[in-house]
Amino acid sequence: GMTTVAILLLGWMLSRLIKSDQRERDASLFLENTQSIARVGGWKANPQTNSLYWTKEIYRLIEHPEDAPPTGLEDGLKYYAAEYLTDIKANLEQSWNQGTPFRMEVEVITRSGQRLWVELRCVCRVNDDKENYLTGTLQDISARKATELELQQYRLHLEDLVAEKTHAL
Repeated sequence: GMTTVAILLLGWMLSRLIKSDQRERDASLFLENTQSIARVGGWKANPQTNSLYWTKEIYRLIEHPEDAPPTGLEDGLKYYAAEYLTDIKANLEQSWNQGTPFRMEVEVITRSGQRLWVELRCVCRVNDDKENYLTGTLQDISARKATELELQQYRLHLEDLVAEKTHAL
């Protein structure tokens, strides 16, 4: 009777929960893999409360241990090369106060001391019922920067050759 119906209903509800939980895990894994391939991570920060949250890919990029999240915004900023900090802080402050996005190419120094070119992007300021925060991405652009440098050196080499040939004439 009713007990059988209740058990069947409970079983059906549990199977739905398990399936939606599996879909959520699959979506999360897909997002993680996509971030890893693109070498891009997400962040959210609140300069007023000094809070900072990173997705897994940022931890991987800068080689920060995942089991020891940054204690705050200042702790996360320590990975940026010193020469960029003033501009980064000014952009964060402007985004916080005016809600304006920004994009900048800067260098980070990983935990092992390797310098990486990254694109730091602040997408927007989110004003939520629970909290306010800035949100954005951090992407490793070292390969692109290396290619740009090679092309620039090649162009300069060609200009030198042209100048030599012109001078010889």
